[in-house]
Amino acid sequence: MTILNGALGNYLFLFSSLYAAGYYGHSQLIVKFYLPYILGIMIAPKVGSLLGGINKKFALIGILSGLT
Repeated sequence: MTILNGALGNYLFLFSSLYAAGYYGHSQLIVKFYLPYILGIMIAPKVGSLLGGINKKFALIGILSGLT
């Protein structure tokens, strides 16, 4: 499962960056794609620790709202 998750993540990252480069242009790729990705990786653990034990409730709300 871990290998599948990593392969899918790499696939999505690669093709999302190609789409963003085609849509915004290569000059905006860092600002529009890579910078938010890196900031999200750095900020997510801090926000997760602030939420404490209610992470699962927020995840469920996010998943269900994404389906609508």
